[in-house]
Amino acid sequence: TFAYCGSLTDIAIPVSVVSIESGAFDDCTNLQRVLYGGSYRDRLQMEIKSNNDRLLRANWDYAGGINGTCGPSLTWNLDSEGTLTISGCYKMFSFTIGSYAPWYTFAEQIKKVVIGKDVESIGDYAFFNHCMTEVIFEDPQHSALKTIGSNAFCGCLNLESITLPDGLQSLGDNSFNTCVSLKEIVIPSAISKINDNTFAYCGSLTDIAIPVSVV
Repeated sequence: TFAYCGSLTDIAIPVSVVSIESGAFDDCTNLQRVLYGGSYRDRLQMEIKSNNDRLLRANWDYAGGINGTCGPSLTWNLDSEGTLTISGCYKMFSFTIGSYAPWYTFAEQIKKVVIGKDVESIGDYAFFNHCMTEVIFEDPQHSALKTIGSNAFCGCLNLESITLPDGLQSLGDNSFNTCVSLKEIVIPSAISKINDNTFAYCGSLTDIAIPVSVV
């Protein structure tokens, strides 16, 4: 349809488009921006066939927002300021290398993470290798958070500040491994064990408070 349109730099695609055929944007060498009428979740439902590499590499702006689900009763939203907010209740899904969290595509754009007070867990690899500088837990004294999964914040090189909720009970292996900018941390009193490599390679860590509950 638009193959070899070498001067095409911007295109607006409505949410009504659910399939883009093979080669529709082949060799559109200057395509830089896609104005998409739906949300990021809508975009994931669109079928984009082969030979549309330039379209996939372009910057997509989502009129319907960058959002989705990350648990049976949890949603996520990334705003234009780079704040990722996790809302809802109960547990977050866990993720793996190669099957990352749904916001992983935007890892470099995320500057701050806000976790709602009714979120009960942060899944394995949830924020693996992300770029935020701070993580905020809403109402940390009454937060429902009980578990931070393995590798949840591993490799967050810019993370400087995080205040763990009072009721947190478990920190997974490698949960803050290689958070090289993290300077201090207070372990909540409900924690009884600090697991393997939890704070390994945190080269800037100068102060840590460990409660008597850790045995």
